[in-house]
Amino acid sequence: MAGEKRKGCGMKFPPQIDPVTGRFMVSEGEEHIKESVYLILTTQKTERLKRPEFGSDTMSGVFMETSKTKLHIFERRLEEAVLSQEPGIRALKIEASLPDAEGALFIRAEYSVKESGRKGQVEIRHGGGTG
Repeated sequence: MAGEKRKGCGMKFPPQIDPVTGRFMVSEGEEHIKESVYLILTTQKTERLKRPEFGSDTMSGVFMETSKTKLHIFERRLEEAVLSQEPGIRALKIEASLPDAEGALFIRAEYSVKESGRKGQVEIRHGGGTG
């Protein structure tokens, strides 16, 4: 079964080496889904040369106009990107906000795993100061 590609698994993120085998560690199931949602939201489209369609336009939100309408459109675009690239989730709600003057964009993605029905969540902060 070596080299067999399994559905719903991939290299652990961030990458880690198994101290026993010396190979990259793998994540599966709900852990893999959470890592996948995180990667989709933090990878800018066209960033990956071999998969330019992978990712989302999250960074465009850092500099966007902050009206409720624009924010809602941005949230729907992110939801569409995640749902089209992660087949392991069935429901997704993304909330984005620009709560301070530092230019930070906060994103919360809440999702439901298809297989188990369990809920998961990913939170991301883009830009702004670290202070």
